[in-house]
Amino acid sequence: MREIKFRAWDKDLKGWIAEKFWVSDGVVWIRRGDMLVKLEAELVQFTGLLDKNGQEIYEGDICQSYTFLNNMPLTKFIVEMKVSRQNVVMHTDVIESQISQYLLSLPDRVEIIGNIYDNPDLLNQ
Repeated sequence: MREIKFRAWDKDLKGWIAEKFWVSDGVVWIRRGDMLVKLEAELVQFTGLLDKNGQEIYEGDICQSYTFLNNMPLTKFIVEMKVSRQNVVMHTDVIESQISQYLLSLPDRVEIIGNIYDNPDLLNQ
């Protein structure tokens, strides 16, 4: 069973929320002193998978896959997640879902190179 956890991107500050946060009815809250502050944030979920460097793969991460024979770069893709009753299904905008799911099942062939929040133009490089 995979660990269920999230991280949150602060849309106003354009950065990851470092402090502990709470979610209620889709709204992200943090504590500032004695007050609870509502944030404009986007939640991304941990996929339960790690890349070749042991980094946790989250929704919105941009990954680079590598070939088997000579470890050359193969393709870049964005991780998106759809949860079915029985498992987590990965798909991307760049390559077919079956291919990306296969690549993500081989963590030694996938590396996180950024994400769509910090590096939105990375796929164009």
